[in-house]
This record gives sequence, structure tokens and C-alpha cells, in this order.
Amino acid sequence: MVLNKDRSFIFSSIEDSYSSLYAINIRNKNEVETNEVSMEILKPEELSMFVKELLNDDKNLIKIFIRPSGTENTLRVFIEGMSLNAVDSAKHTINNFISRIIKKIVFI
Repeated sequence: MVLNKDRSFIFSSIEDSYSSLYAINIRNKNEVETNEVSMEILKPEELSMFVKELLNDDKNLIKIFIRPSGTENTLRVFIEGMSLNAVDSAKHTINNFISRIIKKIVFI
């Protein structure tokens, strides 16, 4: 078998994307619950609805996964998008929402 030395065809099908992975310290990781299969946030309901709104906004073109850490009182947040601006904007929006609306569980 002869391999094609020009591998540009591989990269032509890959779109640029940007991502951010970070942690937010919270008082009690058990206050946040996710569905382990779909990684959908189940509680608190305010956070679940907020993330769904962000994902349903067609201009964002982002993916968001938020889950409690398995070992620490932190939330793990992963955001992926087609532009750095979309990822940074989502990160800022999520951080503001969590610190403002869910003060009871966030930021020790």
C-alpha cells in the first residue's frame, strides 16, 4: 500500500475551534448535580436553565459542560466555540451568573 505523503486533506476537514477549561471553587460540590450520561445539569435548576439558554442562542455556537469535581469542592467548566470571542464571552457570562445568582454555593 502506498501512503499519500500530502496529508493536507486531513486538516482541510478540521475546523478551528477554541476552548477553555477551568475550575470555580464552591462551598459544597453536592449542591450541583449532573446526569452522568448526557452531562446535563440537573440542579441547581437556575444553573441548568441558564446553560440551556446560552446553548440555545444561535449566535453563540458554543458547547458548555459544567460538572462538580469528583474530589474537590469545585465546578469544572469546559467551553468550546468557533471563536475565541465566543468562548471568552461565555466564560465571563457564566462566571458572572454563578457569582451573582448562586452565591449560596459559590466562591468560598
